[in-house]
Amino acid sequence: MRIHLGARLFASFFTVALVGLGSAGYLVDRNVERAAYAQSAALLRTEVVMTGQMTASALFAPLARGDASLQGPVRELGAAVHTQLSLVAPDGALAADSEVEAVDPLASEADAAEVKQALAGGSGEAVRGVGAARRLWVAEAIRRDGRLLGVSRASIPTSTIEAQLREVRRRLAFGAGVALLIAMVSALLIAIGIVRPVRRLAIAARRLGQGELGVRANISQDDEIGDLGRAIDEMAVGLQRMVSRLDERNSDMRCVLDSVDQGLVTVDPKGAISEERSARVDLWFGSPPSGTLLWDLFSDLTPDARLSFEIGWAQLVDDILPLETALDQLPTRITAGARTFQLRYIAIGDDPATRDVLITITDVTQQVAAERSESFQRDLLRVIERTQSDREGVVAFLREADVLVTRAVTGEASLPDARRDLHTLKGNCGLHGLQTIASLCHALETSFEENRGLGDAERELLHGSWSEMRGAVQRVLGGREDGIAVSREQYREVLGAALAGSPPNVTASMLAQWSLTAVEPSLARLGAAARVLAAKLGKEVDVSVDGGGIRLDSERWEGFWSAFVHAVRNAVDHGLEVPEERRERGKGATGILRLRAVLAHDDFAVELVDDGRGIAWAAIAERLRARGHAAETTEDLVEGLFADGVSTAAEVTEVSGRGVGMSALREAVRARGGAIEVRSTLNGGTTLRCVFPASCATVDPSWVLEREMARSASCRSGAPARAVRGSLRRAA
Repeated sequence: MRIHLGARLFASFFTVALVGLGSAGYLVDRNVERAAYAQSAALLRTEVVMTGQMTASALFAPLARGDASLQGPVRELGAAVHTQLSLVAPDGALAADSEVEAVDPLASEADAAEVKQALAGGSGEAVRGVGAARRLWVAEAIRRDGRLLGVSRASIPTSTIEAQLREVRRRLAFGAGVALLIAMVSALLIAIGIVRPVRRLAIAARRLGQGELGVRANISQDDEIGDLGRAIDEMAVGLQRMVSRLDERNSDMRCVLDSVDQGLVTVDPKGAISEERSARVDLWFGSPPSGTLLWDLFSDLTPDARLSFEIGWAQLVDDILPLETALDQLPTRITAGARTFQLRYIAIGDDPATRDVLITITDVTQQVAAERSESFQRDLLRVIERTQSDREGVVAFLREADVLVTRAVTGEASLPDARRDLHTLKGNCGLHGLQTIASLCHALETSFEENRGLGDAERELLHGSWSEMRGAVQRVLGGREDGIAVSREQYREVLGAALAGSPPNVTASMLAQWSLTAVEPSLARLGAAARVLAAKLGKEVDVSVDGGGIRLDSERWEGFWSAFVHAVRNAVDHGLEVPEERRERGKGATGILRLRAVLAHDDFAVELVDDGRGIAWAAIAERLRARGHAAETTEDLVEGLFADGVSTAAEVTEVSGRGVGMSALREAVRARGGAIEVRSTLNGGTTLRCVFPASCATVDPSWVLEREMARSASCRSGAPARAVRGSLRRAA
């Protein structure tokens, strides 16, 4: 509740006056009471002394019990002075008393305080009795020639003294009331004298705060309030001069702001932009009106980006997080139309409820394009380097990536298959050094999970990015992507067979072998990827590769090797331990990874062996049950290991954790008529075998010829490229 200054001043002055009068009244009352009793005692003492002198002149011996000779004179004297007078013998016996007709011979006053004091010291005084019987007694010893004759005593009722005191107090109370009234009037006048100039000062200060710099307080009194009024007047004059200078500087600053290539704008706690902004903001965003929300400045914001802005701004205003952390939560890079903007935030003020934020907006479109171009060139350089050492591997990767991108863009595959394709494309691009495409696939995976598929814009982005990279690689390969590399040994072998007159089917089989690819380079690529990933994760790994001299049809097996990458990455990521953990478990610091291809009489197998942690079957069982899958038998657990969404990783990273890779491997193995075997022991490592019929490792020359003819016709017609473009046009 607001209490006015005048009321508080009046109450203060009145309280001081009231307390002062009360204290003074109390002290005066106490002094008057003491003075009244002292004056009465002095009068009684005079009467006692007179009675004692009279008694001393009439006695020649001490007063004795039963001596009533002085009873009459004492009564007459007491009646004359209106006081009770009495005489007491040295032994305390009452000899005479003006209040009685005859004294009781047995009456004794030996225990009376005033008598004791008089007998002991010559004089005594006491107040005795209760209520109406309460009296003031004064006593004096009667001596003659140094001899104690008795005690003379006088007394009056205290009610007589109290009556006098009441009269005095009444007069004092009247005087105090008059003084209090005067104090009230004085307090009111003083309060008014202070409040009026203070109110004028407040009005002047308020108007000054509202921008009325011409206002003046005009306080003429010569005291501290007058000094304050003059100070406010001087401050107003100083502010006028300062504002004038600031206007000049603001004009200069506006010229500076309008000349910089950054957008500067202040935003209030509600997220609304103010009129205080540079010309770049109006140039980029079309002169938005004051009050426009910050996130409405940027066109084409996705719902997620807008929500991120709104949540981040709410956290900043709520002041739950530290200021620096809250500012870091806000988006720092925004794409609006064809432009990309970099945002930087600077808080102005300490109170979250009134704190503005200065935002610098920088157009980094060219910088982003340069970064993308630089990243593109780095990726292309890595592909070129790999082409020099493993041309067949690069060509196989490109062919499979074409298929995966086409399926993703055209939407031919089901959602689970599309998810696996995207994950596989990410892994293959990462393996061959195309980090730009791998990072794009990782971002698209997140969008895929949130939106249950890829949108038209995301498909267009993937197709455009891959087409750009694919075209650059095609130019590097020089149009010889579909060629067959033949060693001189193979050439001599076929030439010799032809000259020796070998049967045509034998020569055809030898020629068909030229289209086959040795398994060992594929395993070596996987091993190299394992080493790179291990180094990235801070692990040490010893990789051995054994292709067994086996050759396979590259096109038929391309999808398998791409899917097998996931098993290798999982083995390195959550199979092998870091050196410290391996030492704690009694192992060498370097992990062991074995990649082997085996062709037996009945089957063909690709094996992956590691000596890492082993599979945590209990964790697999828990996750399977959480997803509603069976997890009772060993077969259930092995089957669940390859189910969509099941992963032993603690979190999703660009390496693993989405529970998609092993599912993609199982589909690739099944598509080739194979099965997967898994053996694993806790802390003893894991063996994974992809087993296929032995016929999968052989090739029919006639089938090879048909495939080559079909490929030639497809390349001439450009059918795959037209299919992709047609799908995108239909989506648009």
